[in-house]
Parts: sequence; structure tokens; C-alpha cells
Amino acid sequence: MADLILKPGEIKKIYARTHKYGNVKIPIGAELIVAPKSTNWLILLISGDCDISGTLKYEKMRNKGSEIQYTAPDGRVLTHFPELGKGGRGGDGVDFRGLSGGAGAIGDILYGGGGGEGAYKTKFDGPNNGEPGNEWQGGGNPNGSGSGGKGAKLTGADIHGGAIYLSIEGTLSNNSENGTISLKGSDGTSGTQGRPGRSYTDYAYRVCGGGGGGGAPGGVGGKCVIKCSDILAEPIFEFEGGIRGNGSSGGGLGGSEGYNGEDGVTGSVDFM
Repeated sequence: MADLILKPGEIKKIYARTHKYGNVKIPIGAELIVAPKSTNWLILLISGDCDISGTLKYEKMRNKGSEIQYTAPDGRVLTHFPELGKGGRGGDGVDFRGLSGGAGAIGDILYGGGGGEGAYKTKFDGPNNGEPGNEWQGGGNPNGSGSGGKGAKLTGADIHGGAIYLSIEGTLSNNSENGTISLKGSDGTSGTQGRPGRSYTDYAYRVCGGGGGGGAPGGVGGKCVIKCSDILAEPIFEFEGGIRGNGSSGGGLGGSEGYNGEDGVTGSVDFM
């Protein structure tokens, strides 16, 4: 059976599926990286020894809240069901003289909520209640005064730490101080600011500020399961969830601030 031996400083991509090797060696300075946007377990079935003195990394996994499973050769079923956080609610637009500002939208696992539009009344247009935010979109004309800010939107759900199963018939070792298995979640992004309103010398008229967009959630940390005959030295495990994205400020003339998204939860490692 072939070995997987990286050179010092080498960066090698691997795909999230089942791989069988004799021995695996990731030396100091080398990185074995799972391709981003992967959706499955990375399975390494190793009949010999495994040395992780460099970095084994599975980050930017794509998941929208679904469970992924793998049945190991011994019949054990491995599951990974990430507890995804949600984005923050968008801020509300401002009320004005009996008119209601639009409500900020509720955030979701893929975005922060859009801010509501401020109420407005002008000599040429009004009186009008502000439009509410819609998913990540802010209420009102995006380029107009008093419109709500956009919530932070994920282009994909590829912000999470992945899932790795290591089955090692020999020994697991780490011959450096920095050997690492990294399954960290990515940080969430921040919403955009609500548009400022407009004030008039005649106080019967005004365009009120829009609410700020909500922040996106942080990605969750991943899961590693290790079945090994003997462990000489464990690698460092990095499973931190991503930091939440911040809600943005509301527009001038009173738009309320968007809410922060949720931090990603920390992942885990299990030994069998």
C-alpha cells in the first residue's frame, strides 16, 4: 500500500473522501489541506504509522445544517451534525409623527438580517411608513436616503470546520511543538450601515434614518475522531468556532443599530 509522505514546507491538497495509505508523514512546515467547499468526511485509513509534525487542515467546509455520516470498516457509524448559529437581526428604521419605520429582518444561518427603512414624509413623496428588511436586503431603495443597511450575507455555507476520521493501526506521533490538526470555523462578516435620513427646515417633513444590517454568524468548529493503537505524542487540536460578525450602525437621524451574529461553537475530538 502506498505511503503519503510530504516534504518539509510542501503544501498538498487532498479531497474529502476515503484514502488508504501505508504510512502518513506530514513533517514540520508541511500542510495537508482538504479542498475548500467540501461537504464530506475526510477518511484516512492508515495501516502503518502517522506522523503529524506539520499541519492537517480541514477548514471552510460547506454545510447548511445537515448531518453527514460515515460507516467505518468496523461497522461504527460516525456522525457530524454541526450546530449552526444565526446572523443578527437588522436594526429598525425610525418612526416619524405617527408613521412607522420598517422592522429589521430576522437573521438566518446564511445571513444577518437587513435593516428596516426609516419612515418619511416630504413635499413630493409621503407620508410613508418605512419598508421592512427582507432576509439580508435592507428596506427601501438601496441608494435612497433612509434605506436599511444590508445584512452580512455568506456567498456559500463554506465557513465551518470539517470532519476527519483517522484510523491508525500503528502509532500517532508529533515530532515538533507545532504539529496541528486544524478544524477552525471562519469569522462572520459585518453588516452594512443604514443610510442616513434627510432633515428639512420645515420640521413637518423628514426622511428618517434606516436600521443597520445584522452581522453574519461565525462558522462552527469541526470534529475529529481518532482510532489508534498507540499514541506517542498528540498533535495540537484547533477547533475554535469563528467569531460573530458585528451588526452595523443605523443611518443618521435615528436608525437603530443592527445586532451581532452568533459566535460559532467549538468543535471536538474523540479517541476510540
